[in-house]
Amino acid sequence: QKAGEAAPPAKKKKLGKKERERIKAAKARGDVPMDAEPVLKKRYTVFVGNMSYDTTEDEIRKHFLGGQGLKPGNIVGMRMLTDKGTGQFKGTCFLDLTDDRAFRCAIKMHHTKMDGRKINVEPTVGGGGKGQSRMEKLEQKKKVFDGDRSKRIKKAKSTPPYAASKGGKAKVSGPV
Repeated sequence: QKAGEAAPPAKKKKLGKKERERIKAAKARGDVPMDAEPVLKKRYTVFVGNMSYDTTEDEIRKHFLGGQGLKPGNIVGMRMLTDKGTGQFKGTCFLDLTDDRAFRCAIKMHHTKMDGRKINVEPTVGGGGKGQSRMEKLEQKKKVFDGDRSKRIKKAKSTPPYAASKGGKAKVSGPV
């Protein structure tokens, strides 16, 4: 390309069947405008576990949209894991999010209470399995978030209401 010329347009990648289905479902729910063009970009996915087997997709959405700054358009996909034989929800799912800000907000929901259970929200890099490349990516991603998470937990535990509300001993100054 010569100086002053615009860069050639990026080649459009073909969407896979599952990606097309996710986009169609997101449009049907109103999470994505109907006229939006699907764009392949970096994925932001979190794993959510330790939920009740009776939890519904709507309850998961309400929980995540109810705290830490997530907006309705931030959740663009949800894959709820079910038993192949019975179709029963297994208490775990993957949430696909729009961007890094939404990803960080979702990670902050780790160990929040949902239906009386403390849920786990963990970063994931997709792909499944235990391949060396995937495990290295996952370790790298977890290091970033575990550092942020441990700072946040220390800060929360240092405030007296946290200690009292969690059944721990409240800090008392002076002789007891």
